[in-house]
Amino acid sequence: MANWLDLSNNANCFESMYVKGFVDISGGSLQLRNADNHLLVGGDASFNGGVYLGGKKLGDTDVVESITFTGGPSYQIGQDIDGEAKDDQSGISVSINGDGTIVAIGARYNDGTATSGNYGHTRIYQYDGTVWNQLGQDIDSEASGDQSGSSVSLNSDGTIVA
Repeated sequence: MANWLDLSNNANCFESMYVKGFVDISGGSLQLRNADNHLLVGGDASFNGGVYLGGKKLGDTDVVESITFTGGPSYQIGQDIDGEAKDDQSGISVSINGDGTIVAIGARYNDGTATSGNYGHTRIYQYDGTVWNQLGQDIDSEASGDQSGSSVSLNSDGTIVA
């Protein structure tokens, strides 16, 4: 069961926001598209009922959610977009295109095919009306310690990522 924080007295378009788990750092990165009241929420340390122990997250991956506000209750668009591995900080940076159908998600501590090194990567997803599907391959860094994906940005039509 989600715990809801009602923000309706503070902002017209944000009827409610929620935290999914006992320890959840949703909102590490946010981007709002004003034209359609669409909010992209990056949770770079989302625990979703996982276990937090000694500063380490166990049993879960990081998560990104896409939420829209319609003048009534807010609702999630598509499924949660989980990171590749726990502790990769997927969602540390997020960006959404102009119509809210394409998102870029940075994971600065992702190791790709290596076992360690914090190379980082970016993934691009497109919403098909039901689910988010990854477009192309991961955009992986070339060197250990790069932390690629610490900051991501899409242009308005979603064809360029920086």
